[in-house]
Amino acid sequence: MSESPTPLPHCPECGAEVKPLDARCWLCHRSLIAEAEVVESDTPLPSRPVPPRRANAAQFSLETLMLVITLIAVCLGIIMAAPGYGIVVAMVAAPALVRTLMAGHQERKAGKPLALGEKVLTFIASTGVALAVLVTGGTAFAAACMGSCFVAAGLGDVYPGAGWNNDLVAYFLLGVSGLVGLGTAGWMFWVLRPRRNA
Repeated sequence: MSESPTPLPHCPECGAEVKPLDARCWLCHRSLIAEAEVVESDTPLPSRPVPPRRANAAQFSLETLMLVITLIAVCLGIIMAAPGYGIVVAMVAAPALVRTLMAGHQERKAGKPLALGEKVLTFIASTGVALAVLVTGGTAFAAACMGSCFVAAGLGDVYPGAGWNNDLVAYFLLGVSGLVGLGTAGWMFWVLRPRRNA
């Protein structure tokens, strides 16, 4: 049993059979060698702009995870050693950590993720912002407490026999003062949030 012969190639122009090593078609004289255009090195190639990679909001780097775990361990260690100082450190570190994560997310969304040193510097700056926010919130709380105490004292002098429950009035005024302090601290935290310049 004999094998079938290999079919000969055809000319793309006229369809005539040509030999594999022929440079031109014997019928239409078309060149059978593909020619490529040579581009000079001075000519810049057109480049397509590459859009920045979009970051997933749920993604985080291993460096960020290690920084968060280290911060939690330090805060828990201080709380175990000296509970009063540990709670103060945790109250300052938590907003600073949130602000650092917000700044890292914005930079990652812009396609320029923060390096480890930049994250540490951002956390230090965020600690200063968190201290300013806490001081502002505490000052607003103290001012609201003083103002509400003066109002309560004035009402007690004006209406001495009103029969109010002083404990309930004090708790209510403390709650209102706490809301004023928290609202002021939240507003300051929002105003001082990290923003990326365009």
